[in-house]
Parts: sequence; C-alpha cells; structure tokens
Amino acid sequence: LPIELVLMVMTCLLPSNEHAILPRSDPITKTLLSFTLVCHETQRLANRYLLKHCVHLASARQISYFQLAGPQFRAVTSAFLAPFHQTIDNGPIAIQLRTFLQNNSSSLKRLVLDIPFRSLYPWDDHSDVRPTLRHGFGSLNSLEECINIRDEIFLATIFPDRGAPIWTCWTKLRRLAVYNANADGDFWRSVALMPALEMLVLTRADALQETNMKCAYFSHTKRPLKVLIVDGESQQFIVQRVWWPEWETADPEGRMTIMMYPVPGSGDDPIGASQAWIKREGQRGTLWDTVG
Repeated sequence: LPIELVLMVMTCLLPSNEHAILPRSDPITKTLLSFTLVCHETQRLANRYLLKHCVHLASARQISYFQLAGPQFRAVTSAFLAPFHQTIDNGPIAIQLRTFLQNNSSSLKRLVLDIPFRSLYPWDDHSDVRPTLRHGFGSLNSLEECINIRDEIFLATIFPDRGAPIWTCWTKLRRLAVYNANADGDFWRSVALMPALEMLVLTRADALQETNMKCAYFSHTKRPLKVLIVDGESQQFIVQRVWWPEWETADPEGRMTIMMYPVPGSGDDPIGASQAWIKREGQRGTLWDTVG
C-alpha cells in the first residue's frame, strides 16, 4: 500500500473523542505501538498519537518504563496519572512523577489525575513527598484542562496553609474538575483570579449551602463561568437559592451558568459512584460536555 493510505488508516483508528485517553490494554494503543515498528513515517505519526491519547500511567513501574523510552516521548500533550494507590507516602514514586511533569511541562495540556493527595498530610510527610509533588505540578506552564478524581488537588506543604491552591499557578487553565473542594469565599476568590478559566466541575463540594457562589465570585471578576455541580443531593443547591435573596442581583446578566448533575446509582455509595463516574468521563474526554 502507498504510505499515504497507511497513514490514513492510522488516523481512522483514533477514538471518536479527540480528548480520550486510552489504557495500555486498549486495541488502539496496541495497534499504534505496532505501527512504531513499521517504518519511519508510521513511527512518527504513531508516536504523535500515542503522546496525545495513550499516556496512561497507572503504576510506578509504568512511569519508570516511560521515562526510559527515549527522547521521542518527551512531548506528552495528555496523560492519565495514577502511580500511587492508597497513599502518596512514597518518595521514589514522587520523584519519578516530578521528573515526568518537568520533562513535559511545556507540552502537557490535559491531565486526568487519580491521586489521593489527602492520604498524607504535611505533619506526617517525613520524606518530603508533598514538596516534591508540588514542585512537579508547579512547573506546568501550558496546562489547559485538569481533572482530579480523589480530592481538590491538595498540595499544601504546611498546615494550616493560607496560600493559594496549586492550580492557580496554571495561568492557561481553561477547565478544572475537583472533588470535595471547600467551596467557600476564599475558593471562589481563587477561581475568579484564574485568567483563562471557562468551566469548573465541583463533585461533592462542601460549603455550597453556606456560601453565595455568585456574590463570592463576582466580587473579584466579571468574567463568565460555567459551573457543573456533580452530586446526588441536588437539594443543597435549591436551598442555597432560597437562603440568598441577592442571588439574582449578584449576576443580573446571567454570566455564571450553573448546572446540577446527580450521578446515577449513587444512593448506596455516593463517594464511590461519583468518583467512578468522574474517572470514566475524564478518560473518555466527555466530562466537559456534560449537561446538567
């Protein structure tokens, strides 16, 4: 076959959603890996697609192997990262993850994280894991989308920490999804100061009943924002509107769009169901298209 047809076949293999991140076991990933061995032209295109759709690092060993793969894998654009399991209290893995982030700091645009940052608090961090991770994530300068399945990307290195969340360093960030964030006035101030943020997904967030998000947000900016609240208990949002009569006056032009999405089947295990849903939608690349 002419090389042009072979390259067209490779392009037709790609997932229908351009933001999908595929695991190593996926047939598309395996096929693209095979094409890296065919010729220089297929290797070049396959590498580009692998860096966009197939960087799925779910263990310390996978990160280690990826680091040894060579300089052709130093321009990752999208990645799913889950190198830790129950705890982040592992210095060598933290160093490997920091190296990966620093090596791809200028190319990474999209991250889906399954990392339990709250499994190790600053006062128990005897191996400087948290500063190591904060250094790595703080180096990202091109990130546009970030999803964390487990928490609000808690990377404080001291306690109590009055500093801004780590994601405020990502000035190009357009979309952010966090779990169980404390959505109080300080949180909305940090959101308002993000210059490029367009959409925020809050899964099982705290303080929504006590904080008028529109007043807190528009006290610092006039920029429009889409907010998706993922929670099986949609009553909390309705109660909030009743408690805050200035809801409409804070945003008379309707610049903040707020949607509610109750996760199906979350009655018996709302934490597990909501985290599984976020993980699935994040890997598929469909989270940002969810309509509540």
